[in-house]
Amino acid sequence: MSADLIFAFLPILVLIYLMTKTSPMPSARALPLAAVLAYGIRLGWFGTDAKLVHASVIAGLLTACTPILIVWGAIFLFLTMEHTGAMETIRRWLNAQSRRIARGRMEDGHYSQFRRVCGSAHGLSCIAELAGDSSKSAVYLSGYCGERCTDDAAGSAE
Repeated sequence: MSADLIFAFLPILVLIYLMTKTSPMPSARALPLAAVLAYGIRLGWFGTDAKLVHASVIAGLLTACTPILIVWGAIFLFLTMEHTGAMETIRRWLNAQSRRIARGRMEDGHYSQFRRVCGSAHGLSCIAELAGDSSKSAVYLSGYCGERCTDDAAGSAE
């Protein structure tokens, strides 16, 4: 086995050892240590130009920052929407769309999915009542209808 191969695998082997020994080192310390070791081996043993190694380090850091920045941006946007009340506006709009779709499906004769909620034709009137009521959420349809229909439609046949 050549020395180049041993030195190429050395940072990975050191990392595995540090993280699996009896008292393992936290990854927050072991990974940077392995990166510094790889950096030193690349400069010292392989004799790579320092500018190329530094450019590779910067490229790696920028690549790692991309998903982190996306997650931070999503969290910031969510918190901003919660704070300004935009989330409630979107929630109301989505509920209105859900009620509109439910009403449209009942008018078009797509009753099978609504019949499954209660297991009877009574479920259709329950869904229709809720779909027309602006105070009820469309997400609330199945739970409300399921409870109400089992109480009202006990013993009724289709």
